Amino acid sequence: MDDIIAPVSDSVSLMDINAECDASPSAPTGTDECATVVMVTSNVIFPITVQGTTVVTWTFDDGHGNTSTQLQNVILTDVTAPSASNPNTITVQCNNDIPSINPSSVTDESDNCTGPIVVAWISDVTDGLSCPETITRTYSVTDAVGLSINVEQTIIVMDVSGPLADSLDLADENALCGVTLSAPTATDNCSGAVTGVADVVFPVTAVGTTTVTWTYTDACGNTSTQTQDIVIGSIDVSTSIANDNITIVASNLGQIYQWIDCNTGQALVNETNHNFTPTYGSDFAVIVTEDGCSDTSACVNSTVGIGEVTINSFVLYPNPTSNGDFAISYEGELRKVELMDMLGRIVSVEVDLKTKTVSGTILDNGTYIVRLYTESNTVLQKELVVIK
Repeated sequence: MDDIIAPVSDSVSLMDINAECDASPSAPTGTDECATVVMVTSNVIFPITVQGTTVVTWTFDDGHGNTSTQLQNVILTDVTAPSASNPNTITVQCNNDIPSINPSSVTDESDNCTGPIVVAWISDVTDGLSCPETITRTYSVTDAVGLSINVEQTIIVMDVSGPLADSLDLADENALCGVTLSAPTATDNCSGAVTGVADVVFPVTAVGTTTVTWTYTDACGNTSTQTQDIVIGSIDVSTSIANDNITIVASNLGQIYQWIDCNTGQALVNETNHNFTPTYGSDFAVIVTEDGCSDTSACVNSTVGIGEVTINSFVLYPNPTSNGDFAISYEGELRKVELMDMLGRIVSVEVDLKTKTVSGTILDNGTYIVRLYTESNTVLQKELVVIK
């Protein structure tokens, strides 16, 4: 008798198999009326690694040409995200030292299932601060089915180096009067050009050596310093009396001179030689200008003319004057009368040399110098007080 009945599965239905990465289901068993052994084969190769549902067809064969089939679902669903550690923190000095984006800095990425893992840059986010500035660089780590995590790398930007002076040494500055220096520069590894700030107020005028300290400060407050000397010399303003015991001589030859009356503060007209011969009694000094700088000598007293006409030989009256008008009592001839305020400024008033009267109604309250030029080239002066 021929066997024409196919074998049947021992299970009415085969349960779905669920896994994450791979599965190798066990073959079901079957029974045949005639054969004692039923061969069971499948249409796929195990293990199954394809995500999703794979339908396995099991074939039961009794060896007599009779077969039957049964289906079974193998469902692979990866629900576990990949893993990775945060890359090492990086510390740099300047923003231009920040390393380029480098996904390979994530070195230990892994996944529970086989398949490619992709590391990709997402963003660089700064905290907006400076010195230090913290930048958070984020990478995504994604497995073959799109499951992803983020890892973060911390980048710290912290400049700790001071600027470097552009000139190794700053030359001394030598002068005879005030000096204002141009600020030197330095170069910072991050900030670039930095201008020095001095610890003195310019111009420097003190005679002798003044050491200026220049401080270079970068954007992070790192500093470096450099010094420079200013050497201010003194102008020789010494004087001496010539052999005639009248002429005053400036010792510093070959310069520019201006002789002044110390009592009035006024410059003497046309007295610009290195020597000066007084024509009236007063105190005199010379302003010496050398290399564009000026200084004034000590005042030298001269008694020229004092012996000819004494200070008591003329009188101003009334003194004080209540309206500014006054008269001059003097027996000799007057060639000129001059009024000056206490700052040495000439005050223009009406003078009548014949009557020896002065109309000073324009004068304000205060003290004035009345200077008389006599017929003997003597210059006499007294104070006049105006009280209105």
